[in-house]
Formats: sequence, structure tokens, C-alpha cells
Amino acid sequence: MKEIEKSIKKTKKRITLGANVARGKIGEGLVEGSYRPYGYIKKRHKGRDFDFRRANMLTGEVSGPLEMIESKTGKSPLSEAQKKMERKMKKKYRVVRIPI
Repeated sequence: MKEIEKSIKKTKKRITLGANVARGKIGEGLVEGSYRPYGYIKKRHKGRDFDFRRANMLTGEVSGPLEMIESKTGKSPLSEAQKKMERKMKKKYRVVRIPI
């Protein structure tokens, strides 16, 4: 009986984790889509979701300061590494919350 309950609990956790991952991917897509029309070029980065730089629409020249964007959905908290990066980078690091 306990084995069945453990199996059910593991399955529920797996389903919840899959739903959270899907929700996060949707949130990342929304954030990326909201920055692209304004001439931002995205670079995927380990440890945060995106690094954005503004590009000149006519010449394609990349300039401007680097903006580090972390997209979060719902009430998901920042990890310790993300909090540390936020304290370190201050103005360049931005957390965008998507209410999904």
C-alpha cells in the first residue's frame, strides 16, 4: 500500500514540475517577444534568462549597455544565485514578472 502511495506522489510531483517548466518557457517567450520590437538582440546566458543589447535598426550595429533580464512567472522566488547577481549588478539586472 505504501509503495502505491509513493508512486502516486512521485507522479504528481513529476506532473507539477512539468507544468512549472512549461509555464516558465511561456513566460520567457513573452518577455523575449516584448523586447524584440524595440531593437533588442538576445543572447542566452547561463544563470539568468537573457542578456539584451540594443541594436541600431538601420545599420545593425550593436551598442548600448548590456541588460540582464530574468523572467519569472507567478510567485516564483529568485534563487540564491539570482539574488546575488541582482545585488551585484543593481541597475543592469532586471526581474520581469509575468502573471501566468
